[in-house]
Amino acid sequence: MASAESPPRVLRADESDLDQILALTHRAYARNVALGFRYTGATESMDSLRHSWERERVYKLVFAHEIVGSVRLIDVDEKCLEVKRLCVDPAYQKRGLGSKLLRFAEEEARGRGFSRVRLDTAKPFRELVEWYARQGYSIVGEMRFPDVNYDSVLMEKLVHG
Repeated sequence: MASAESPPRVLRADESDLDQILALTHRAYARNVALGFRYTGATESMDSLRHSWERERVYKLVFAHEIVGSVRLIDVDEKCLEVKRLCVDPAYQKRGLGSKLLRFAEEEARGRGFSRVRLDTAKPFRELVEWYARQGYSIVGEMRFPDVNYDSVLMEKLVHG
């Protein structure tokens, strides 16, 4: 009798995971690049990822014995945790895995005593902005980052307080 596949798990990334996470990030953002958007995640270098891994909390989402998603969590201040580069491999999207990563970030924030979670996303990607809104995030501002060619919306969610 075949055993059931284990559920997806979010784990802290090891240094040995960085090659897979970088390739995953590039795959996840390739569609946006094809649409003409200059996306920092799509061109991230290993040096940049390694620097993030050394300074931030980089997590991997493991499903079916593969790294299929990733997220980075940054302490902004004593009240706010920031979500960066939340991505799921295109072959695994539309399965609730992005929601799992986002819930993980919110649980991490609550467990560490933060009152809110913040993220940014590309304003032109209405579908993604609306998805975050359905997850309980509200737009709190807009900005243009210096290394992209689109406006971003800043979104936050209160997780306790």
